[in-house]
Amino acid sequence: MKIGRVGAVLLVLAVVAGTGLALAEEGAKDKEASKNEKRQAHHAEMIKKYDKDGDGELSKEEKSAAKDAWRVKRYDKDGDGKLSETERAAADEAKKKFMAKHDKDGDGKLSDEERKAMKKSFREKSKDTDGEK
Repeated sequence: MKIGRVGAVLLVLAVVAGTGLALAEEGAKDKEASKNEKRQAHHAEMIKKYDKDGDGELSKEEKSAAKDAWRVKRYDKDGDGKLSETERAAADEAKKKFMAKHDKDGDGKLSDEERKAMKKSFREKSKDTDGEK
């Protein structure tokens, strides 16, 4: 069976394209695995740092302490380890904007459905900034 030059070129192009698609798919899987590993590492770090009773879970009080520490880390602009009235106002304003965007029923809490939608929005935003979209 003779395929000729054109056939040989087309065959090579098909193999190269197929290899490229396989590599791209593998890269996407690796990137997702990396994100999962980072999430798991972050979760383990949070447990290690804030799980004061050592039960492997964060209680309501422990979660509150973690959130407070995050707020200070994020909004403490003068670096004194606490939030001034101005810094606290900025944190409160950011929370109001966040809740206005994600708390669709306006009850002041995120339901499971609202939380899922928020996570989906974050993933889509992350893809946009990663240049994937």
